[in-house]
Amino acid sequence: MSYIATAEPSEVIKDSPIYKARERKLKSLVRMFSNYFRTKELYIAGGQIRDLLLEREPADIDVFLPLPEGFDEELLLPLVSGLTGISNVKEIVPEKNCENLLKRGDGTRSYPGNLIVFDSILNSSFQNYSPNDLLNLWNTDEQVQFIFTKDVSPKYYITNEMCCNLSKAWIGPDGNIAVSADFARGVWNKQLRFDWTWNNYHANWAYVNKMIEKFPDYEINSSTQEGLNLWRKKQHEGAGINRE
Repeated sequence: MSYIATAEPSEVIKDSPIYKARERKLKSLVRMFSNYFRTKELYIAGGQIRDLLLEREPADIDVFLPLPEGFDEELLLPLVSGLTGISNVKEIVPEKNCENLLKRGDGTRSYPGNLIVFDSILNSSFQNYSPNDLLNLWNTDEQVQFIFTKDVSPKYYITNEMCCNLSKAWIGPDGNIAVSADFARGVWNKQLRFDWTWNNYHANWAYVNKMIEKFPDYEINSSTQEGLNLWRKKQHEGAGINRE
C-alpha cells in the first residue's frame, strides 16, 4: 500500500485483510470511474477514506471530479446514469442555508454552490474486482455521491473546503491514499474540527452530531459543543411536541 501523510495517524492498521479488501475495491472504483469520465482528476474522498484508515463503519462513497468548462449541466444526469452498475441516480439540490437543516434536523446533506451533486446506488451485483477480495464485505448495495466541482479543482476543494478536518483524506488518480495535515493533526490529537465559512458560518448540526457519535473519543471545541447542545435541546423539545 502507498500511504502519504504529513504525520502518521496512530490508529491506521495497514495489514488487516479487511483493510486491504476495502482499499482494493476503492482503487478499482477510482480506475473505473476515471476511465468512464475520461479524467485524470477524479478522487474518492471524505468519510469512506477516513473510515478505511481509522477502521470505522464505512461511510458513503463520495466521488469528486471537475465539471468541464462549457459542459451543459443538464447532461450530467444521463451521463452519470450511463455508468455500469450504477442506478437510482438523482440530483441533490444544495441547501441555500444550513439553518434550514437545524430546523428539520434530518441530517440532510448540504453543499456549497460550487458543487453539483448526484446521489446513486452502486449495485451489489456489479463487481469490477476479484471476488476473492470481497471477504463478504461488499454484498450489499452502496450509496455513491458523484460530486462535480465548478471553479475549483477537486483536489483544492478536498484539501481546503471540506467542512470537517477528518474528511480531508482521499485516493487520487495515482492510486495513493493521502491525507491533509489537518487530518493527521486531528487523529494525532483526537480532535474534531469544523469550518462553516462557506455557508456564512451556519453549521449543519445534524452532521456535527453524527460525526461526534461516530467518534465519541474525539474532542470538540467549546463553541461547537455549545451549539450542539442547543441543537440537541431543540430536537428533544420537537420530539416531545410530536409525541403529543
